[in-house]
Order: sequence, then structure tokens, then C-alpha cells
Amino acid sequence: ESLQELYHMRDHFFELYPVSFSDKKYSMLQEKVSNIVELVDQIQEQTDFRLQSKEYKFKCSYIKGKSLNALPDYSNEAEKASSVAVKLDPTSIEAWNNLGECYWKKKDMEAAKNCFCDAIMRSRNKDSLRRYSMVLRQLGSDNSERFKNICESVDIAKEAVSLDVADGKSWLVLGNAYLARFFAGGQSPKILYQSLSSYSQAEKDTATSLCSDLHFNRATVYKFQEEYQKAMEGYDRALQLEPNWTDCKERLEDITSYLKKIIELIETKGKVKQKRLTSMLQSVSEKNLGPFAGGSYTSPSGKSIKLKHIPLSSISPGINSQMVISGKILGILSYIEPVPYVFIMADSESDVVAVSVYNLASNAALNIGDAVAIPEPYIQHFKFTGVRVENPIVMVVNGKKLNRNSLSPMFLSITSKSE
Repeated sequence: ESLQELYHMRDHFFELYPVSFSDKKYSMLQEKVSNIVELVDQIQEQTDFRLQSKEYKFKCSYIKGKSLNALPDYSNEAEKASSVAVKLDPTSIEAWNNLGECYWKKKDMEAAKNCFCDAIMRSRNKDSLRRYSMVLRQLGSDNSERFKNICESVDIAKEAVSLDVADGKSWLVLGNAYLARFFAGGQSPKILYQSLSSYSQAEKDTATSLCSDLHFNRATVYKFQEEYQKAMEGYDRALQLEPNWTDCKERLEDITSYLKKIIELIETKGKVKQKRLTSMLQSVSEKNLGPFAGGSYTSPSGKSIKLKHIPLSSISPGINSQMVISGKILGILSYIEPVPYVFIMADSESDVVAVSVYNLASNAALNIGDAVAIPEPYIQHFKFTGVRVENPIVMVVNGKKLNRNSLSPMFLSITSKSE
């Protein structure tokens, strides 16, 4: 009963206490854990060891290990107690899951995988399945093996959801699996949508709606999509729920700093001196379009598309189909992981936009003064006008298209503090 109360308090903390208690959560849990462990030790000491049955010893070891595992950090004492519990009752799914979680916190992923596989062989239960899904995403000796494991982790997470569609924890794990799949290969918008959809389902469960992981990982998606307001709101919410989360604080500070730098670059036009600026913009011409100058181009899918050259003043939010824009690079913002390669560009009319280029290889860096042409630009508005380029090889730089060596896939880290 005390163990159930402990986990209910951990998983439903913000239903029981106001968010202002977030900085007290760990100490309150620690006190409850200490009380349970002390009680178990006292009971065992007061009982003659020779009279303790195997079942009795199992329960004491399991309760002790499970209690210590309620805390977020690895505990050697929890691992020892959980190992004893598994040896005393190898048929216990709960004991295998608990030992697997110890190894997960210890970052011994192979050992954790073996524990969850053993539990799944006995019963394909949602708890073991979602934990196994998490572990799979951490395994793989090369990109090919990691990609295969991530794809399997999506299928395993789907199975966990199917066993209880109302369980927000399973939806959260599925959302994280989809997100890992998105960045592991292909970067299909459909997969990213499935990730966000899973997070929305997770939010419907009160046990996960106030989970810091949910808000942090979803904010990371919004940041990638350059929906900065939603991203900042998500990181801020995660920080309210986990005040000492350093990485979250840094992400929030990075976005704020990043946006300030872009706005400053745009307002000062890269701090390019007026004489040079005038010369640069006067040299913007149709010849900068390179292969686009003929009024068409071949898209990444192989289709031939007609293009009309338009000034930056004529672009609209969203995809500007059958249009091409061009200009000169006035300033470049250095990489801020996982923010893309960013530069500001001005056209012959002196209008300025920020251009975010994703998947650009580090050896394909551009230079101030380069002429750039972008077909069918995707436009977003925040406090400035932004152009998003997900495939750099569609761009023309100084009259020539970038080659495939300029392409480099992105990778994104996913947190699992609560998982």
C-alpha cells in the first residue's frame, strides 16, 4: 500500500500539489522512499531469517528495489535488491521490469534490453513493451543498425498503445519513437505529424499531461518547425515542472539569443557598410539564377516546374509555388545545435529575409557576398520574415546548384527523464 502511494504521488504529483511545489517534488519523494526502505529493513531484521519464506524474501527485495527506483537517478542499492528479487522469482514480470529500469538508469542498455525481453517473453504487457521501445532507440553499432532498431521501436510502441489506448505514457513513448524515426531517415512530414499527434494523445492523460518530457520534446519539434512561440511556451512549461533542468534552461536561452541575433542582423543588414551594400545589391541580377534563369527547374522528386522570378516584397506565407527568389548574403549566423544554418539575404530592392537551411553539410558553408537563388520558397513569419530550406541541393549559389555532397542528415536528441 505504501509503495502504491509512493508511485501515485510520483506519477500524479501535480494533481496532488500545485506547480509551485515542483522544486519540492524530489525531496518529498526521497522522504517517502526512505521511510519505506527503513520499514522493510526493520521488518526483515525483526523476523528470524530461518523463518523467512522464499516468497517473503522476494516481496521484501522487490518492494525495496521498486521504492528506490521511484527516484530519477541510478541506485546501486536498488539494483542489488532488484537482482535478488529476480533470482527469488524469475517468473515475476514486475521484478524484471524493475531490474531493467535499474540498468536503464545505469546506461547499461544491453542488460536493460535482456530484462525487458525476458518480461515480454512471459507476457506482452504495455510496461515492458514501452520500456523495450525506449532501449531499442539507444542501441546499434552503426547507422544502419540504429535505423533498424528505431523502426522496430515504433512498432513496439504501437503495440503498447494498442493494449491500453488511454495510457498517456505509452502515447508519449510512441511520440518519441516517431520523432527518432523522423530524424533517423527520410524526414517525412507525415512521421513528424504522427509524433505531434501522439503527444496530443499523451496530453489527454492526467498522468502525462504534466510530464516535463512531453512538453520538452514537443517544444523541440516546434523549434525544428521554427514555430518559436510554441517552442518557448513548451520549454517554459517543462521548466516550471522541472525547475532544475539545466538543458531546458539552456534551450530556452538559446532560442531567445538566436532570435535576438537574427533580428539584429536583419535590422543592421549584417552591419555591411553602405557603400559595399549598395554595390552588392546593384549586382543582383537574373544571371544569379543560374539554371533557374530559363524559367524552370527540376524538383528533388524529378518533376520539371516552371518558375517566375519575384522580389522578396511579393512573397506570401507558406509555399510560393512556381516562384524563385534571389539575393545576396549580408550576414551569417553561426550554428546553434540543433538550429539550422542561417543567413540573411537582401534582394535588389533592399528587402531582407532570414534563410534557414536544414541538412547542410559543414563543408558546404556559404560566404557573405554570395548570390543565392531559392526555388519555391517556404515562408514563415515571426518577428521577421523567414525562408525555410529543408533540402539545400535545390539552392543555386553563385550561379551553380549545390551538389549532393552538400547534403548532411540532421540528428535530434530526445529526453526520457520520466520514462
